Amino acid sequence: MRWLGLSVAVLALVCACGASTESDDAPIDPGAPPKVVGVWHRCSERLSLRADLSWELRDLRAGCSSRGSYALEGRLLSRVTASSDCANAPPDVSNVEVVRTTTRLVLFHPEFGGGAASFVADSEPRVRYRLTGTGTEPPANGQSIVRVVGRPSGGPVSACHWSADGKCGGLFACNGSVEQWQLEAGTLTAKLGCTGMCPCAAVLSGNEDADGTVSGAFLGADCNATFSGSFDAEVIADDP
Repeated sequence: MRWLGLSVAVLALVCACGASTESDDAPIDPGAPPKVVGVWHRCSERLSLRADLSWELRDLRAGCSSRGSYALEGRLLSRVTASSDCANAPPDVSNVEVVRTTTRLVLFHPEFGGGAASFVADSEPRVRYRLTGTGTEPPANGQSIVRVVGRPSGGPVSACHWSADGKCGGLFACNGSVEQWQLEAGTLTAKLGCTGMCPCAAVLSGNEDADGTVSGAFLGADCNATFSGSFDAEVIADDP
């Protein structure tokens, strides 16, 4: 009966893991051309838009970069890719609608997943964790990276997780979303998810040590099984 109750609870979490971790803030002068120059972040990417109309996109998950030029006419941006060492270079796109808010740059185009790509300003906080641990029922080992961009306690947030080996040897899954990462008064409450052919989800709870490491337990499930175990989340250097 214990496992039946556990499976029902985790199944409910899997079904609910599609919620976004991003929230809205106020647009900046919708009638004026948006100010796009700067460094922008979302969970696994770092976008630099420079005053000389060049751009660079670093894929932190894959460890590669793409570069090129852009043009901005009113609220519409065009992008041309000149070089890339990524397996899938960003395609050239035009008529990308740009919206600036106080802390975000949002790009609307069918090329982006879900029709939009939302980046958080470089001035907003960012933290990256390396998650290690062991699991039981069945065993779960490996290392995962969690990156949280923005303010989980309020404001725009973009967060995700991926396997530290760049493949699928992570503690939880190949990669996925972070639906919640709330660290308050030394206590962590977190929810991780993934989509695709085999959706998954996990809940984490733990306590922060004096050195900033968070230690605790996790419980999760995917389309095949449930799993549980312990973890350590160590703060590591973010992308410079």
